[in-house]
Amino acid sequence: MTSCRTPPPVGLGPPDGFLTGNRQILFSFSLGVTGVFGQFSVEPTNRLILTAGGRYDRLDLENTLTFRTGMPVVADTFDAFSPKLSATVKLLPDDASADV
Repeated sequence: MTSCRTPPPVGLGPPDGFLTGNRQILFSFSLGVTGVFGQFSVEPTNRLILTAGGRYDRLDLENTLTFRTGMPVVADTFDAFSPKLSATVKLLPDDASADV
């Protein structure tokens, strides 16, 4: 949990004009970021490589609105999976020379 005694960045806190005089807002939030990825390659022939993989990302956000009565908590989670499939074909065999 992170606490700060300065106004939050634009768009993350109370509307403009909320702060007057020397008042400061105490806000707290937590942010969790997780990412996992994996990849598997197979070479069924000497000129073809097949690859499959994916990445999973998760973002957990929790924000305590300390400037509101009752200090409500706003929480949300965002998930995403990004798959990957590829095929690589070697145009020349491994023993080919580069002579032109």
